[in-house]
Amino acid sequence: MYLPELRLFLEELCCELCRFRHMKDDGLAPEEIEVDREWPLGPAGAFADIYVMPDRLPSYFVEVKYGKIGRASCRE
Repeated sequence: MYLPELRLFLEELCCELCRFRHMKDDGLAPEEIEVDREWPLGPAGAFADIYVMPDRLPSYFVEVKYGKIGRASCRE
């Protein structure tokens, strides 16, 4: 149905939420936060959904999961 489009929409929303979080919590300007999608992880065909690289802060990956309930969908 529309699941591929929903996934892309959710990924885009998560990218912007990550950017806004660093703007608000860390005082960074939007241009100081690089957010990339489909970041290669090494093995052929392995990708992270989102890679966030805020200036002066550690970079991190975000995996977008939907359709799961509770703790199964959130880990730090």
